[in-house]
Amino acid sequence: MEPIDLPAIERLDDSVLLLADSINELVYGLLGCFVVALGFCYLILKYHRIISGLSAYRRGRFSSEKASRLFDMGKLEELLSYTEKCAKKYPNDVEIRFYIGLAFYARGDLQEAKRELEAAASINPHYRELVSAYLEAIEEHEMLDPAAQSH
Repeated sequence: MEPIDLPAIERLDDSVLLLADSINELVYGLLGCFVVALGFCYLILKYHRIISGLSAYRRGRFSSEKASRLFDMGKLEELLSYTEKCAKKYPNDVEIRFYIGLAFYARGDLQEAKRELEAAASINPHYRELVSAYLEAIEEHEMLDPAAQSH
């Protein structure tokens, strides 16, 4: 039987310990990356809910399809009734504010329309581009008819 080389076994033992430490660091590093990735996913989903206006707390309680249909059919009073009722429950909902502004605009209540459209744009800056044409038309009307500003 050959003699056992104790320094070789110690080096092997040190190598195994170093490998175990490396694996441990790798596992904890990957776990940390996973936790960070989950955090980013959460933020992205939260941001998406805010942007889309379809957060779970109100899903199914306001229908932009119904609001659009009422607008397309010219049922402005019914649209205002529907959206204002929804706005009481969800005052910071960008879609609701947009449809209220749209109904007021179509009805000719330009100051109310301006207030609601600006509210929609302030709730969600991504709506600024969508409402800008309406706001510009209201401003042009105000320039042509200064008395309209006081109403």
